[in-house]
Amino acid sequence: MPYSAQNRRMLAQRRHHRVTLSRDIVTSPGLKAIDLSESGLGVETMQALKIGSVIPLELKLDGLELGVQAQVMRCAPSQSIFKNCNIAGLMFVNVPPSDTIKIRRFIEQLVAKE
Repeated sequence: MPYSAQNRRMLAQRRHHRVTLSRDIVTSPGLKAIDLSESGLGVETMQALKIGSVIPLELKLDGLELGVQAQVMRCAPSQSIFKNCNIAGLMFVNVPPSDTIKIRRFIEQLVAKE
């Protein structure tokens, strides 16, 4: 199925490689990570998240725990008939460069295993 004009713009704006996650890395209650990039992540959530709000997240990256904040960029009901949830796109904000490097290395490890 071809991408809509809105989705093409969104994909063109992405600055970092996104990886699909086979396991959840978010330990924050009510959220399940589905993909990750150096600049943010996609999550499933039973509650709708307010676009523009900033939420605290706890990430567990192979034993390393990071506390970060993320801004809700989008949130919409899942298009899947098998999932009754919302899909949200979160962008990391105010992340120290040292933590960005840790996230990048974690993604590189995941890509190497593919």
